Amino acid sequence: MLFLGLIGTAMDPTKAARPVDTAFSRFGRAATYTPPSGVEVAGIRVIVMQDDDEGIDWGQARPQVRTSRLEVRRSEIAEPVKGGLFALSGESYRIVSKPRLFDSARLVWACQCEAVS
Repeated sequence: MLFLGLIGTAMDPTKAARPVDTAFSRFGRAATYTPPSGVEVAGIRVIVMQDDDEGIDWGQARPQVRTSRLEVRRSEIAEPVKGGLFALSGESYRIVSKPRLFDSARLVWACQCEAVS
């Protein structure tokens, strides 16, 4: 995760949000998010992390697929869901597993996604 400085931090949420906002301002890319319900959220910023081989739940099996991790601020998307779609700069990514809040301040969602054409 990009926000290692927040791990183990017990601080005012406003203070914790400052470095997160700075990181998204500097490294984030403009995007839209569309949940399976179809109500698009525009004007958000996401950070795309390196591709990874990730096991995803598929019934009884756990096949390996090439995924990317997209990070999005909780202040912009309250709760992204599996099946949701991010669109940015001509690329689209579908969330393939339940998103998780990784930082201790619970400000950033980490979403395992696969590229879709």
